[in-house]
Amino acid sequence: NTVGYDPSVAVAGYGYAPERSRKLLAEAGFDSDAEVVLLIPESSTYRQLAAAVQQQLQAIGLSQIRLREVARSDILTQRQDFDLLLFDYAWGDYTALGIFLGPGPRNLLNYSGGDVAHLVNQARLTADLNLRQQYVNEAQRAVLEQAVWQPLLVRQITFAVDGECVQGERQSPYGELLFYDADTAP
Repeated sequence: NTVGYDPSVAVAGYGYAPERSRKLLAEAGFDSDAEVVLLIPESSTYRQLAAAVQQQLQAIGLSQIRLREVARSDILTQRQDFDLLLFDYAWGDYTALGIFLGPGPRNLLNYSGGDVAHLVNQARLTADLNLRQQYVNEAQRAVLEQAVWQPLLVRQITFAVDGECVQGERQSPYGELLFYDADTAP
């Protein structure tokens, strides 16, 4: 039995719904003429993604979107001033909690986690798989409802190995190629 993602939790998230977005902004009293700073790493790929995000934000009435490009290394090493961040994360399962809930440098949003951190800790402390799944579902639902992160795309990285040149590589249960014991052929 594996505890983790439950597709039924996805209904708590926000899809692209311009009318609903306008309504939520109005209910929150958000000034649609206020400047919104969208921070991105310096890259043509991010400029293209940012253009799509800007279009969607303008479609819901936010007219003052300022794009701010910063070196990727500066985003990772220095706290930045922004309203929205367009960035990519890559992590192994074992590092995800520290990235998103920890005080470390990869918690770029400075998100404290609040209830989410408590729910995740409760899930980690219980041996009951059903109860653990309930805690995980509640944590996932809270993240989706708070809209702290909104995944825009998922990249798949593919490795290929020439069996005549490299020998001893192994595949992890998660599909990653492991080269710890690999060697090049003579």
